[in-house]
Amino acid sequence: MTNFRSYLTAENLMLFAFMLLAEAAGVLFNVTATEPSAAYELLKNLGYLYALGYWVQVDSRRHSFRWPYCRGVFLQLIWMFLIPYYLFKTRGRKAFLTLLIFIAMYVFALLVAATAAMLLVAPRFD
Repeated sequence: MTNFRSYLTAENLMLFAFMLLAEAAGVLFNVTATEPSAAYELLKNLGYLYALGYWVQVDSRRHSFRWPYCRGVFLQLIWMFLIPYYLFKTRGRKAFLTLLIFIAMYVFALLVAATAAMLLVAPRFD
């Protein structure tokens, strides 16, 4: 069984921190019924691309995986297929655990962001 501490790497924590920040801003926009600006959407998409790209770069070095083509183009165009392919290629069946952890990180970030936003916007009863 894989040690959970092996997932507490700088690139994983950076990805989680960005997820938390981006989802907190998105939930805050929804709770306050404000339309997100185009700048927010652009920064969110570029941020996710950068965080995923950094994670793939560091992780592929760790697993001695050589990319056949430009990683950036692949990430931008087909990241939703590329990341699972890469995980199964480098980890085998353990990729399910990594995917589950990534999904759990996203859901946890969304729940924390939603809770914080609701507490900030909730009406005060004195």
